[in-house]
Amino acid sequence: MSLAAKCDGFEYDVARLIREFDVCALLELLTEEGYLQENIFFRSNFSTVSEISLCEAIKFSSVDLPREETEVTLTLNLGLYSAVSLLPEFFYRRMQDESDLGILLRRFLAFFDHHLIKFMLAMGMPERSPSVLPCWDETQRSYIKLLGVGSTSTLTQLFDLTFPELHVEVVKNPKAFMTQESSIILGRVALGYDALLGKNIVHAVQNIDVTLTLYKGDYEASIPWPREITDRMEDLIYPHLRHANLFLSIVLVIIGDNSQLYLGKWSQIGYARLGQSDAPHKIMVHRGGIPPPKETTGS
Repeated sequence: MSLAAKCDGFEYDVARLIREFDVCALLELLTEEGYLQENIFFRSNFSTVSEISLCEAIKFSSVDLPREETEVTLTLNLGLYSAVSLLPEFFYRRMQDESDLGILLRRFLAFFDHHLIKFMLAMGMPERSPSVLPCWDETQRSYIKLLGVGSTSTLTQLFDLTFPELHVEVVKNPKAFMTQESSIILGRVALGYDALLGKNIVHAVQNIDVTLTLYKGDYEASIPWPREITDRMEDLIYPHLRHANLFLSIVLVIIGDNSQLYLGKWSQIGYARLGQSDAPHKIMVHRGGIPPPKETTGS
């Protein structure tokens, strides 16, 4: 019985469509299907011309073993044997030789070829390679700090990635807040940075106005958009902004929403209108500083 006949649908389809795969997506797929990373071996396709695809072939060692024990050999148009190799032509001529020396040379270089491709792919996928970057989340936060989270361009990109369904507009709008303090008392307060004359002091705060525009009413029938925005902010945006002294005003503008509050299974009390209006529906989602992370309680 042929290998193709013995293979299940997944292995046969992957082998048949291997040239159409992106290598990163293929590795993610193999991991999701139960193949272990340590059982995936890489080799380069021996070729002297450039190929149209990165993935050339894939071979599964056995279809009778469980997937976590199956070895997978992935042939790529990349590495020491490929057309873009840095090996001198002398090695190519030797490897084309079918003598014992040529066979031994191919086996010797195959060891380095595997690790070379493996580490190159790891550099291209740092989020799934702890050996390259032990903490990918912290690295991402460091990259964002380099851009400056107080910049409107950085915040616009951050909100655009978090809310691809919405139109995002970010504008700086500095605020001044006045607080009442006790006046200095002679003989008790030292004149300096913390002392002030009078009872009022003005604090300048870097305020950012974020407008999220929605052209249709609901994200899902059971999830109001303001709650969805708050959840995404907590998971994806607030962790990057907590070290910055920012004051955020986030407004959701719903255009074309003529619905009004009703009592029912999917009613959105607290977010829906009390009456009909053709004007855009504006909802203040957040106003204030960056909230602290939510405490997780064990069950």
